[in-house]
Amino acid sequence: MCLRLQWIVLPLLCLCIGTASGCSKKGGGPEDSSEGEPIPFELMCDAFVADACKAIFECDDLDPYFDYKDTRDCEEDLPCRGFADLESSKENGWVAYDAEKMGECHARLQADPCGEAESLGGLSLQGVLLICDDAVVGLQEEGDPCTDLLDCKEGLYCAVTDECPGECTPWLEEGDSCDVDDSSQTCNPFDNLDCMDGVCKTYAAEGEPCDNSTECEWDFVCSDQIDGDEDPVCIPLGEKGSACRGSNHCAFDLVCVTEDADDETGECSPTLEKGAYCEFDAACGDGLACLEDVCTDAPIEGEACTDYFFGGDNCAAGFVCDDGVCKSFRYIGDSCDDSLAFCAESRCEDGTCVPRLQDGEPCESSYECHSRSCTDNICVDPALCSNSMD
Repeated sequence: MCLRLQWIVLPLLCLCIGTASGCSKKGGGPEDSSEGEPIPFELMCDAFVADACKAIFECDDLDPYFDYKDTRDCEEDLPCRGFADLESSKENGWVAYDAEKMGECHARLQADPCGEAESLGGLSLQGVLLICDDAVVGLQEEGDPCTDLLDCKEGLYCAVTDECPGECTPWLEEGDSCDVDDSSQTCNPFDNLDCMDGVCKTYAAEGEPCDNSTECEWDFVCSDQIDGDEDPVCIPLGEKGSACRGSNHCAFDLVCVTEDADDETGECSPTLEKGAYCEFDAACGDGLACLEDVCTDAPIEGEACTDYFFGGDNCAAGFVCDDGVCKSFRYIGDSCDDSLAFCAESRCEDGTCVPRLQDGEPCESSYECHSRSCTDNICVDPALCSNSMD
């Protein structure tokens, strides 16, 4: 068998990415709020970080994208992007904060973090607040200044064009003209709208006509991509045994396998076992990689590896691909003075893994920064309105 893998769908972390200067992180956040007790504004980031770290360690969707040793390391390092703008909005009277609602949301996320894993994994405080009903309520009217969607009343969003602050602007509705390059012409995503061919349209549901898969709802594909249908409609991603022309036509955790490398159409199938013929690493099961066209034990420390352009690599668990070689994870306080060490979610300084740099400190790469953003060799919060203009 051989596998056709055109692309792999990463977990959809689609909410705006944001940071936090001014948030304390002291081992788990407000411990007494598990039953929904009110959370003061100044402890909001503690609650968010505790919720996000819980999701990282408990939810399969997020586990591959973070390399923390334990929850405490996560809580010490994880950014709470966007807090500075939210703090300013509160001081300016642009938003109202409800500590009781925040407490209720925190309790819900602690009880079921995986139910909102995509939002928590986005590392955006504002993104999570969108799922915390009325914890933060926007007070700005149409035309008023804003730095974030949360500042604006319902039915409005913050359009930031050439400079900050932006302006609270009505969402475009179905049928309105739109421009993906103009933030003042944005379709309302809460109504399942997107800008397609210059017009706000809803994504096509199952059985509805489509020209390509980008017009279909999430987890659907346009049928002509699979069978050349002359009257294509949106169909669900393929389950085991369904026809496919690429793994992007198959449901999550399935790959498109063909009997021959020249076959255009294959079958959605579970990942392959050790010893099976393969063409891509993702075709092989857990702990395996596709090496010389055979599913083989994944590379370990010191062995050659492949670093994927979209993130991740083919090293075995506990190792990371760096400069084409699998290296061992090291954590804060560990030695990193040998060539096969890699500081996980930290950085190497004078032979020791140390915490990431704070906003305002000089940097060479975004990985060194607590905010995960190095701009003009300075660590910055990418969620702040002023930084989003760079």
